[in-house]
Amino acid sequence: MPKRIYAVIGLILLCLTGCMVTTRLDLPAWKAFRQEMLARDYITQLEAEQGPATLFIRCGYGDISEADMAVLKTELQTFLSSEGFLDEYVPYARGEAEKDTASAGVMQHMSSIQIDIYPAGTDRSVWMSTARYYTEPYRSDRQMEVDNYQTWY
Repeated sequence: MPKRIYAVIGLILLCLTGCMVTTRLDLPAWKAFRQEMLARDYITQLEAEQGPATLFIRCGYGDISEADMAVLKTELQTFLSSEGFLDEYVPYARGEAEKDTASAGVMQHMSSIQIDIYPAGTDRSVWMSTARYYTEPYRSDRQMEVDNYQTWY
């Protein structure tokens, strides 16, 4: 009997994780920034994937000083909040939101942006930060104040 329970739980988890489709972010500003960052010897991976509700930024690092780690965090947040990036990303995110919601023409469910930094060879994040398009989570019953990914939590 316990084997059946584990099999059912495993099947449910497989279905739930298989339903989330992500696509690699392929915007020119992101590609240029990514290339610049990967030129640093302590960054081993930098990927951006758009999910239904979040843009996931995953940054892997090798041997890094505390000062370089602080700079890395600031540079990621600054770039992802920059006009150059957001001029490309916001229209893209808006288009993705319209595809994913039935409320086209109404205030869309805009993606949040999440940064995860982790040591190379692991998948355990040692630092995470999130920014949203709106100052608060989207609610259809009121006008939302736009923060435009400027505040990081």
